[in-house]
Amino acid sequence: MQKRLPFLGLLVVAAFVPVACSKEQPPPAAPTADAGVWGDAGQGTPWMPPSASASAPSPMTSSSVAPAPSASASAPNVLNDATDVAIDLAIKTAANTSAPGMNPDGQPGRATLAEGEHFAMVVNLQPNLCYSVVGFSPTGGVSQLEVKLMAPPLYNIQAGASGANDKNTPIIGKGKANALCPLLPIAVPYKIDVAAKKGSGRIGVQLYARAK
Repeated sequence: MQKRLPFLGLLVVAAFVPVACSKEQPPPAAPTADAGVWGDAGQGTPWMPPSASASAPSPMTSSSVAPAPSASASAPNVLNDATDVAIDLAIKTAANTSAPGMNPDGQPGRATLAEGEHFAMVVNLQPNLCYSVVGFSPTGGVSQLEVKLMAPPLYNIQAGASGANDKNTPIIGKGKANALCPLLPIAVPYKIDVAAKKGSGRIGVQLYARAK
């Protein structure tokens, strides 16, 4: 029997939200014929027009060009990309048996979590579809990964959760009979919350959908 999602009405919250002092200055002293033009009331060093060599900007040298990123700086991104490909493949493999007849809905969520940290993403659930959620973390990463589906408007009501024994491959709506099928006739935004209960590392999560 398909599970029905609880829903609270969407909460819409709107929130709209020099004084100058002057003193009489003495008249500036007139410049003498051999003094040139003084910079400050006839005191100090006489001002002279800058020479052409002093005013000309110096040409840009190679030292002013920003250096290219080092290989060590890009290494973590390359590693994450390779790990994400493996995670996507593992999620697809799990969905073949745990979310039969379903296809990916939207883009996957990805993050690197320390133990105890959460990753969240908002998804729109349509009234004419049924859903499952599949997560994964590779061996050596998060060994106990938990996925929850939270209902609006405050996202503090649990509409679905993975099993306690799912370990690093948590699934909501496992199997055709347990898929989550919204009752409301409009699209509703739900929040997928992923928690690293034990271990740390790269994680991925994907929403799957099929027609009712």
